[in-house]
Amino acid sequence: IISTRIVNAGGTRGPLLSIAGQNLGRIDSGELVKITPVKVPRLIGKHGSMIQTIEAATNSTITIGQNGLVIVKSDTSTSLKKTIRCVQEMNAMLDDSNLDEKIQNLLNEKN
Repeated sequence: IISTRIVNAGGTRGPLLSIAGQNLGRIDSGELVKITPVKVPRLIGKHGSMIQTIEAATNSTITIGQNGLVIVKSDTSTSLKKTIRCVQEMNAMLDDSNLDEKIQNLLNEKN
């Protein structure tokens, strides 16, 4: 799996991709979680608030692709499981006004 940036979407040969940049290139480690691409903005949150909350509470790193592929990296298995659970819960929930509260409750659980 690689992480790229689209440099130019036009042209006759298709999109031009680049791996030049921070956190771009080959992804060697982490757990792959698939979510519905439509849910990606909800997972990110306004100005990145939801993803920052999950990363800070679990001490994990989350890389989200616009295609719905999410790479989760964490130092401990407990944090990794909790982060994956939060991502999966966000994918499973429909438009729920209490989503932030439910995710916060998941993050506050001991195990």
